[in-house]
Amino acid sequence: MKRDQFILELRRALVHLSQAEVEDIIRDQNEYLTDAVQAGRSEEDVIKSLGDPKELASTLQADLKLQRAEDAPNFNKQIGLTFSALLAILALAPLNIIFVLGPFLGLLGVLTGGWAVAMGLFASAIAIFVGFFTKLIFISAGFWTHFSTLFFALAMIGTSLLAFLFMYWISTYVLKGTLSYLKWNLNFIRPRK
Repeated sequence: MKRDQFILELRRALVHLSQAEVEDIIRDQNEYLTDAVQAGRSEEDVIKSLGDPKELASTLQADLKLQRAEDAPNFNKQIGLTFSALLAILALAPLNIIFVLGPFLGLLGVLTGGWAVAMGLFASAIAIFVGFFTKLIFISAGFWTHFSTLFFALAMIGTSLLAFLFMYWISTYVLKGTLSYLKWNLNFIRPRK
C-alpha cells in the first residue's frame, strides 16, 4: 500500500473526530512515515508495520478519548468521557469484555453500594430529624430523651455528610485508577495489532 492510499483510508476511518484532530493525526502519521523512510526503512514496510488503517484509527480514537477523560475539567465530565473511552477500548479487542468490563462492573457495583449506603444514612437522618419536630416533641418524655433524639439526628446527618465526602473521594480515586488501567490495557493490546 502506498502512503497516499494509507493516509486516505486513515482519514476516512477518523470520520468521528473533529477536522482539527484528524489533521493533527494525519500530520503526525506523515511525519512518522517521513522520519522512518529517512532512517532507511522502506515506505511499504513502515506502512505494513502500522497495520490496517481502520484498526489504527480505532486505536488512535481510543487513545484520544482516554486523553480527553484525563484532561476533563470536572468530575462529572470525566465520568462521561471515561465511559466513552471504556466503550472505545472494548471495541478494540474481544477479550476486553473479560479483562476490562468485568473488573469495571465490579468496581461500579461496589461504588453504587457505597453511594446507596450514604444516601440511606442521609434519608434516615432527615426522617428522624423531621420526626423529632413533628411528633416526638409532642410526646410526653423527659427533656433528656428529646435532647438525645435531637443530637442523635444531628449526628446521623453529620455521619451521612462524611459518608458522602468519603464516597466522593473514593470515586475520584477509582476513576483515576480506571483511566490508568484503560491506558495500560490500550498499550498492552496496541503491539498485538
